[in-house]
Amino acid sequence: SGCFAPPCIAGDYVFVTGENGTVQARQKADGELVETWELGERINTPCAVNDDTVYAVSGMGKLHRWFYHAEKCTHDVVADFQTDCRLGCHVFGNELLVPDESGGVLLYREAKKASAMSTLSR
Repeated sequence: SGCFAPPCIAGDYVFVTGENGTVQARQKADGELVETWELGERINTPCAVNDDTVYAVSGMGKLHRWFYHAEKCTHDVVADFQTDCRLGCHVFGNELLVPDESGGVLLYREAKKASAMSTLSR
């Protein structure tokens, strides 16, 4: 359906969002499809916080997290800001900042045991 936002590289994976609310994880080396999530809502630019954790906020303000461990991926919604968002989230240290459409900036701080948010992927 076409790419909605720029892709995001995290470790061995590339995360690609589609116009129809899909998110795909593909192998960085060869582009092979690893997994697809049908989320039913537009997903803004994903953001890698390290080689195994990716966040993305939906247009409806839901903060999604993908976490890879031992070649298995888990996906969950970690926050619902209940506001419209057009831009992706931004990582600063151990916090995620999410701009909303009304000019506000929403803050999400992950529990330290759930994710090593202190380093960014390059």
